[in-house]
Amino acid sequence: DLYDYALSEDIPSIDRDRVKEVEISAGGSTMKIVKEDALWRVISETEAEKTSKTEEPTEAKEAAEKEEAAKTEETKETEVAAETEETADDSKKTEKSEEETVSEKLDSAVSDLLGFTYVSFVEHNCQDLSLYGLEDPVTIRVIYNTSESAISEKEAEDKTDEAEGEGETTEKREKTAAEETGDFIFHVGSTDESGNYYVQQDGSKQVHTVQADTINNLLTAIRV
Repeated sequence: DLYDYALSEDIPSIDRDRVKEVEISAGGSTMKIVKEDALWRVISETEAEKTSKTEEPTEAKEAAEKEEAAKTEETKETEVAAETEETADDSKKTEKSEEETVSEKLDSAVSDLLGFTYVSFVEHNCQDLSLYGLEDPVTIRVIYNTSESAISEKEAEDKTDEAEGEGETTEKREKTAAEETGDFIFHVGSTDESGNYYVQQDGSKQVHTVQADTINNLLTAIRV
């Protein structure tokens, strides 16, 4: 087989702790997996657009908000009871547990994605993407920190005291690291007779296959 002798392109090695965001685009819509406060979460393109816009309040709305704020200020000391506080605490714990569960699933999916390898080398110079379902693919983009000063969350915790003692905070180092980012983009097409997905790196003519679980785990995770 001539492809045994063809030079296959490399898959970049990306440390999970350096990943900032994963974008999954298909059919004109985009879902994102982002890490905030050490937890992974999914946001849709629509959600991102909504949160970036500010709504102009009407006079009636402003008046209602002021009235509600005044009422809350007057009654908060008498209405808050120990039982209510316990209920609120329990609710927060449950909510946090759910967020952590989702984050763990997403973290596992991202790890699988970063660890994928090619199953087979299908074509060196593909001229007909439709043969592999790559003419209208699912596009996955991994955005990661490329700075040498980037550090993992665990390292950040371990070095916080030492860094602050030296006058350089972890926050400052992370900010510097965040300024240098790179991305890895690849396209996912249809499956072969073994159920493996055809994939193509962005800008490349080569077509390979990867195990279905690598892709399916990520697609399943973003639907949680």
